[in-house]
Amino acid sequence: MTLIMAPPSKPPRAPRTPSTPSPSGGGFRIPLDASALRPLLALAIIAVAYHTSLGTLVAALGLDTPLAHLALVPLIALLLAAMKRRPANEPPIHDRQLDWILGVPLLIGPLLMNLLLPARLSSMFWVWRIDLLSLPFFVAGVVTLLFGVRTLWRIRAAVLFLFLAWPYPYNQVLDRWLGEFTKLTIEGLKIALGPMPLAAPIPGGDGSLFAIRNGVTDIKMSVASACSGANGVVGFFIVGLAFILLVEGSKKRKALWLATGAFLVWILNIVRIMVIFGAARAWGERVPEFGDTRHLALTHDVFKETLRLYPPIAFYLREAAQSGGCL
Repeated sequence: MTLIMAPPSKPPRAPRTPSTPSPSGGGFRIPLDASALRPLLALAIIAVAYHTSLGTLVAALGLDTPLAHLALVPLIALLLAAMKRRPANEPPIHDRQLDWILGVPLLIGPLLMNLLLPARLSSMFWVWRIDLLSLPFFVAGVVTLLFGVRTLWRIRAAVLFLFLAWPYPYNQVLDRWLGEFTKLTIEGLKIALGPMPLAAPIPGGDGSLFAIRNGVTDIKMSVASACSGANGVVGFFIVGLAFILLVEGSKKRKALWLATGAFLVWILNIVRIMVIFGAARAWGERVPEFGDTRHLALTHDVFKETLRLYPPIAFYLREAAQSGGCL
């Protein structure tokens, strides 16, 4: 009988980890995760395509106008989308035909709007800000092509939230109602000056002038539209709308919460104006220092009460539950 010896088997090769050097000695090989690359690719495409539009929003952030808060809309929309992550048990999509049918028109439509309409509409294209109107459609197209219709439906609230960055509706509302809102603030200020006569309205004109007595001289201050509190109300509306999209509750309660918050923001603006009147009454037109707050009795009491309730160094007072023994 002839015995045939089998060749010795080689030990199995250990799988290569991210920290294993490549055989060529070219350093370490780091695997790239496609799930992390696609969101970065989507953000890069949107940033490159709409860098001018997004740049104008950021540039207006430092202006004293209610539209300055529109720069927060893209950032809030990004946070809303990040909070709607893909469920772990969601099955993969193998048929992308519907994604292409919906994604391609959503992507090409905004591109044609930004390429063709400026020549036809001339300056009205930028007055109406058609570029920002097309932004949600472009984002929807990018999301559909890279992630699918299912992902677009999951983050639909974030995509629709981008319509709040379109300034044209704000301009229409502000042009019609900003003057009335300023008058409402002036009337509320006159009511607040009743028990606290820090200033006196000057008769005549539109009623926006107030006289503050400082010693033997009077300081005249005007409450214009920039001081009406419209900036804070618009900013609260943008942030508050994003908040109610995340919380649970009925629509009536959410609307009531949003209206109550906007009213409190308006009240705080009147308090701010009252503080300015009090500062002008105490120190005149010179620049006050922090030590001068001692002359503002109400403001000084608010500072002390705030420090008492929320001290910078937290401490706890403990009492023994029973006497005797060791704890």
